[in-house]
Amino acid sequence: MAETLSHDPQTLSAWRPPHLLGMHRQDLLELFGQLPAPADGELDGEYSGYDYLGHTREGWDAGWARAEAGQGTWWLGKAFHGDEGYNRILNANGSTTRMMRFGVRPGESLIDGKPALLLVYGDFDNPTGREGLVDEVRRINDDLYVAACTFPAENGQRSEPSIIVLSGPAQPWVGVDDPRAEARL
Repeated sequence: MAETLSHDPQTLSAWRPPHLLGMHRQDLLELFGQLPAPADGELDGEYSGYDYLGHTREGWDAGWARAEAGQGTWWLGKAFHGDEGYNRILNANGSTTRMMRFGVRPGESLIDGKPALLLVYGDFDNPTGREGLVDEVRRINDDLYVAACTFPAENGQRSEPSIIVLSGPAQPWVGVDDPRAEARL
């Protein structure tokens, strides 16, 4: 690991999203494994989100495919309040949609068994929950977090994690647009 990517708490306290987004995937996953879970209730409000695309053509192609699949929408980040959260989506017309709810709770990582803040989409009735997505959040500093996101794999394990970075809160919690559309299960 390069000296400029030191993991000591004093250095991490000054980090911002580009520090994480510029890392090589293996280094970022190694860092994720060393980080603490956020305290229960620590995340509150709407956070800016950044997809980690890595340093490979495969990562950039996957990012482009997600953007095309969105048909003019773009993921802006996540929001948290108590034991629930949602995703913020920028629509082609410039409006923001708040949807894709998830449950929020401290737990054991599905990736490495260490403490993480789990974002469990299956706690709500939505397509992502039916697919079994779980995001695991760990803390970099007071306003920077990294999450590893996995789906169930055919072999009974979890998929290779995709990585996102969260910064904020950028603004207070607003709530989903239509709470009845994604009922808690």
